[in-house]
Amino acid sequence: KKKKKKKIVINNNLLVLPLALLNSFYDRELNAYFNGGVADTKGVWYRGTPLWSTVHHNGNEKLGLKSAVMFWVGSAHNCSGRGYPDWYMPYDESYPFTQRIDKIIDLMNTKQYQLLMLYFEEPDSTGHGYGPFSTQTANAVQMMDGYIGYLLSEMDKYNLSETTDVLLLSDHGMAGVSDTQLIEMNTTVFNPFDTAQDDFYIASYSPLFCFYLKHLNESYNITVNYWINRFVSSL
Repeated sequence: KKKKKKKIVINNNLLVLPLALLNSFYDRELNAYFNGGVADTKGVWYRGTPLWSTVHHNGNEKLGLKSAVMFWVGSAHNCSGRGYPDWYMPYDESYPFTQRIDKIIDLMNTKQYQLLMLYFEEPDSTGHGYGPFSTQTANAVQMMDGYIGYLLSEMDKYNLSETTDVLLLSDHGMAGVSDTQLIEMNTTVFNPFDTAQDDFYIASYSPLFCFYLKHLNESYNITVNYWINRFVSSL
């Protein structure tokens, strides 16, 4: 009987199932929101040790390895208290893809870094907006194929290919959504765009809905089931 292989998330060495990766949530203990796209996101929320920290820890301290990370989530924060990459740039969606590649090539040419990581938000961004089987997403995939080709050609140009291993990673897959199985959240009691409500926080609403009650003491006599029932009745 073959032993089942465990699926590991390559960037932080965590198993897939307990990873609990969320783009946004509310931390009741800290009374604060996490949002992956916010620049001041606290490193305390990141679990596991990212690769850019691994090159400095786990017995590698004396090897003198260095990391350069461009736009990867968490790279601009002190993840798990393990420190920052040796070089990093906070996420900037407006930064052109070609210039991102040029910057990474420049860093590779310095011969200072043994780990370099570069993030592109495509075709993820287009896929979320139009679905995985849309013409727009197909065009985005084709566009990224061109950028990867440019990266590889620049590596050849500067004689970097023979001494560099390239890994292309995707953080998740996608599934299509039926046009007849949608919920217009702004027409329900849990309108995520209503900032005046004072009963709950809404951390995320698509594809999974996540809310937190603000008042948990008995004097309010409010329960999670109460709000779930109100939500269902408002559909």
